Amino acid sequence: MKLPVGPIRRAKLLPILSERAIAREYRPVLPGIYVRADQTIDFAMRSKALGVAYPEGVLAGWSAAALHGYRYLPENPLPEIILPRPAQRRSGVWIRYGELRADEVMDVYGYDVTTHTRTAYDLARRLDFDEAIALVDGLCHLALCDPKRILDSITPRARGIRRLPEIVELADAGAQSPWETRTRLLLMRAGFPRPITQHMFNGDNGQILAIVDMAWPEYRVALEYQGDHHRERVQYSKDVLRQNLLERLGWDVITATKELVTRYPDRLVERVAMALKRGGWAGSR
Repeated sequence: MKLPVGPIRRAKLLPILSERAIAREYRPVLPGIYVRADQTIDFAMRSKALGVAYPEGVLAGWSAAALHGYRYLPENPLPEIILPRPAQRRSGVWIRYGELRADEVMDVYGYDVTTHTRTAYDLARRLDFDEAIALVDGLCHLALCDPKRILDSITPRARGIRRLPEIVELADAGAQSPWETRTRLLLMRAGFPRPITQHMFNGDNGQILAIVDMAWPEYRVALEYQGDHHRERVQYSKDVLRQNLLERLGWDVITATKELVTRYPDRLVERVAMALKRGGWAGSR
């Protein structure tokens, strides 16, 4: 017999397996909720288990973000769910109560989950300002949605809503990582024009020649943030080919790294200022 995968209620296993078989083949995730021994118990799995424990609820917060595929989770977040009415509490989880609109809930892997924009609304109100912008960037990038849709979820007197319009204004769904967000914010706060994210270069017949993290097309300046994966041989070769192509097209290509952004931000700002001024920018830096 093929053992059913979890998370699954223990009550559903008892009709088909003995107590000894359950103890041998399954592991508990939450009281009464089990997964098969060969399944990984990560945060997403614990969140799904919470959804099984409260089928009337909607997974929210970091649980929703994880199921949407957002990879930049904090350390040790609590699985979170919104219930329509009070229910029995469980340790190690976060239960909230409230009503959600139908357009704020979607099905993900068979679980009711807050939408990308509702998830961003809930989390952005709790996080530090720049972390909130990065979170909005990431969730809206996954959904290919406009961050301004988050404002549709605002309800009067909700905690943390006063700063949401500014967060949404600075957000950009083109950012593919929190470090790209952090780089963009650094440069905007330095007084540079807002860059265009995920700028595409097209050939004569419309084919995509290259895509860069951010660019100032008017001044023919592009910037690429290089994370650790850019050190891999294949990715590094692609980066070199792309940079050579853009330089042949007359663009100035700047490389940003975590070290530049965190330890030497002035050097990066100076490099961008020089490139933009060479391209005709009349800014004051």
